[in-house]
Amino acid sequence: MTILAIDPGTERTGYALKTVDLADSPRVFTPDGHGTFYGKGTTVKRIADIAGQVMAMVKEYKVDALVIEEYQMIPGKVSGIYAVPGLISVLTYLWYTKKKTVPIMVYPATWKAALCGSAGASKAVAREGIIRILPHALVKKIDEDYAKRRGSNTSDEGEQDCYDAISILYWADRTVRDGYLEESMKIDSKKTKARRK
Repeated sequence: MTILAIDPGTERTGYALKTVDLADSPRVFTPDGHGTFYGKGTTVKRIADIAGQVMAMVKEYKVDALVIEEYQMIPGKVSGIYAVPGLISVLTYLWYTKKKTVPIMVYPATWKAALCGSAGASKAVAREGIIRILPHALVKKIDEDYAKRRGSNTSDEGEQDCYDAISILYWADRTVRDGYLEESMKIDSKKTKARRK
């Protein structure tokens, strides 16, 4: 099963890809691909741009399961409260059109609990959690790649989105190995068909 994990954002969307082989029991977790999609233009154009990039990857790598972090309202935060759910809705529609099933949605607390043992872990703690289980060479490459993009700037240029997507992928990998992800896909698909009737 090939899984694409998405940490959605309308300026930057992190992604991570892995084909899970149940016969393989790796000592370290290594995604087959990872990175950040960058949107261009107005909010609507960025949503279309990022959604297009996601679906192009779905097609290229024959993705079987799309896993998206569910949007969660944060008290006092207004940035993205409509745009990010809009992106998720577009991805859900495009995925359903192609696969006749729905993406797997996962709340931040769920993947953080699996990764760190704490559903309320901060982004910094979650980042340290995934770094500990990735190969050192991969962590070094990710940091170097984003440092080049950032240049002399001090802002996050997408590495946090990338690490979050890898963390979501880690949760999905574990869920597949426990035998639950495929069942979730079947259940969600049945619910969607029931709502459409």
